[in-house]
Amino acid sequence: WEVLRFLLSNLRWWMEEYCFDGFRFDGITSMLYHHHGIGTGFSGDYSEYFGLQVDEESLVYLMLSNHILHTLYPNCITIAEDVSGMPALCRTVEEGGLGFDYRLAMAIPDKWIQ
Repeated sequence: WEVLRFLLSNLRWWMEEYCFDGFRFDGITSMLYHHHGIGTGFSGDYSEYFGLQVDEESLVYLMLSNHILHTLYPNCITIAEDVSGMPALCRTVEEGGLGFDYRLAMAIPDKWIQ
């Protein structure tokens, strides 16, 4: 509980102290799943996204972060870097999503680097 409050208060501090326009949450695939997305190919089957391998505490943190940011700072932009294709990543929290404004899909650019 203390860590969650600390992380959430950090978001507000950066917004208040430095007037950030928003946040990019980097590499959230490693947060979303207990296997951290390592060695996992995501086919789009819903069982990959809504099973026991999903880290519910991370989902709650990301939902709370987006809810707080968008409630207190309506013009704030949040971007999630995700390679899993998590459904509802960019749906509002009120609609059952994680609340991000944009998804930064890194799978294709990572292929270009190879």
